[in-house]
Parts: sequence; C-alpha cells; structure tokens
Amino acid sequence: MSRPTLKTNIGKSLYRTHLSGELLEVREQDNYRWFHYGGDIVQAAIDTLNRENVLLPVPQSMLLFLLWHKSPLHVLNLGMGAGTIENALTGFTDIQITSVEAELEIIEMAKRYFLSSEKNNIIHDNAEDFLRTTTQSYDIILCDIFFKQQSPMCLYSKSYYQYLDGQLSSSGTVFINLFPENEENLLRILTVSRPNFDHIALIKFDDYQNIILILSKVALPNKAQLTSWDNSPDKLSMISFKQHINNIYYVPVRAIQ
Repeated sequence: MSRPTLKTNIGKSLYRTHLSGELLEVREQDNYRWFHYGGDIVQAAIDTLNRENVLLPVPQSMLLFLLWHKSPLHVLNLGMGAGTIENALTGFTDIQITSVEAELEIIEMAKRYFLSSEKNNIIHDNAEDFLRTTTQSYDIILCDIFFKQQSPMCLYSKSYYQYLDGQLSSSGTVFINLFPENEENLLRILTVSRPNFDHIALIKFDDYQNIILILSKVALPNKAQLTSWDNSPDKLSMISFKQHINNIYYVPVRAIQ
C-alpha cells in the first residue's frame, strides 16, 4: 500500500488537545500516523507496521551522520517531537541517545502514539537550558526545535552556538533543522554560528522550505565519500541518502587571519 499524502484533514483523529493556545492533533490513515501542531504542516509521521522506517525527508537527512561517524556514539536529540530519530536508532545498540523535549504534552503524546520502545532517555527541558547546564559531551547533536512553525530566536544567538560547541566532542557534528523565512534570516544564522564552527554545509529540499544546517569543528566528508559510504551495510537499509547527498551545499572554509 502506497503512503498517502499526509494532511491535517484526512484520516481519523486519534488525539486532540490545545497546547500554548495551538491545536496539537494526532491523525491516522491506514497504517500511517502523524501529528501537526500550531499549523497545517505534518511535523512527524510513522508507519505503524514498521516504526523504525523514517518516512519524511527532513529527519532522513539528519541521519546522514551514520555514513561516516563510527559507533559507539553519544547522540543528543534536542526537540524529540514524535521520536522519529529514537525509533530509527532503536536497533543500534552501540548508539546511546539522550532526548530533550520542552513540552510535557508532546512527550506523553510520543510515548502513547509513536515511540517503538519504552526504553528511552527522555528529559523534559528547554533545549537552550539543557545545553547550558549539561556536563555531558556528545558526538552528534541534532536540533529540531520550532516555535509556531518558525525557527526560535535562540538559533539567532551567538550564545546558542557557544553552548553547542562546548557540549560537542572534538570530531562531532551538529545537525539543525531550520525554517528560515528568507535569505537574510539564513545569513544571520550562518554569521552567528561561524565563530565556533569552521566547517559548515547546508542541505536543501525540493519540496520543503526547511534547510538542514550541518556544523563541525573538523572537515566534513565530500559528496564522493558520502556516496561511496551510502552503500555500506551498517547504515539504515531503509533510507537511500542519495538525494540528500546531491542537495548538500558546502560553505567555503573561512580563511585564517
């Protein structure tokens, strides 16, 4: 059965509540389940017959680190949402993931309708507060936080990238899901992140306005390397990263002053 075009007005409603004055709803059609919050964009979706399968291209691209980072890994997922990343990494016993979610209602929703395992390390906290206070170092930091379908103001702050820098291992990588309203906003984010990360890349999408920002203190692998590793048997077999690799744009490394 082919995957339906997931919308906020098809299928049946499994759960509805209002959070911060906005509608949070879980819907289902056939074996597909998704949720939307504060607008008409589907924010996460699962195949209830195979919850480890990552259906949507944005979270797929944030798993690119599996192509070059070798286990064991400590992963920090800021903005757990429905737990797409947690489900995808369930079978990787040598990847330890810490999930941070600011909204308690979303944590409870994820546990009830989306997560494939009950064994999850989930922390109820604001992403910026958690980064500022944690003493743990992480190999991968994923950041998927939004406020009413917009990138929150912390992503425009120099201090946020200082926190990311401080909690990232020396060879680690950061992936941030952005929803810039215009090129000026994207440029602002690139400007404030640059002092802490010399190596930057962007992933764009054909059918989404989202942009994935990749930050690293060390050189990122090039497209040829990523393509060769895309056939590796230890990656997620259900994801072809080919299109995401083709859509990577590398920001030139800044010159040494």
